[in-house]
Amino acid sequence: MYKQDGGNVYFLRHCTTPWNEEKRIQGVALGMPLNPAGLKEAGGLVAVFQDADIDEILSTDARRGTQVANLIAEAKGLKIKTWEDLREIDWGELEGKLYREVLPNHPNPQVGDIIQFLLNYDGSGETPQQREQRARRVKDKLLINPHQDKLVVFHGTFGLYVTCAVDNEPVTFRPEYILKNGHFHQYRIVDGKFILKGLNLKTPIKD
Repeated sequence: MYKQDGGNVYFLRHCTTPWNEEKRIQGVALGMPLNPAGLKEAGGLVAVFQDADIDEILSTDARRGTQVANLIAEAKGLKIKTWEDLREIDWGELEGKLYREVLPNHPNPQVGDIIQFLLNYDGSGETPQQREQRARRVKDKLLINPHQDKLVVFHGTFGLYVTCAVDNEPVTFRPEYILKNGHFHQYRIVDGKFILKGLNLKTPIKD
């Protein structure tokens, strides 16, 4: 049974961008905006979180994340806080490449296929150790005020690392951890631990 004073944490993936539609590895890409479909998705999230208690909105500093976070924050009368630690993983020379360029032997690579490849990638950009360390820093920061309800806006592949961190699991490919654009995982912090309430949600689970 959940403690009544435990805060909810919503881990929300940004909405759709041009590179998502083109099936390109996005990487950091700080200036990447939402496309028209993504802006429509973001507008819908305002209604999704209308009745949810949210004390703080934390966002990647990438444009595709702040666009979503600011829309929700404005409706809530809040200001967002940006964390560099919430950025997507730096994939170095792979940034901007099409999935089929990276996996030329795959007939029609999808997001799950490219994430499986990236989890083992140790080329230019962040090392696997740096990715995991950053995910653990995010986890530790979120535990500082455990009674607050928080909305965290971040990215797809780094989101898998954070989800593994809060679940105290090793980083492995788990399809259920891969967030769709504009979807979120919901947890509750109880006694310093993240308790899972739902994965890849479109509507918050009420207490």
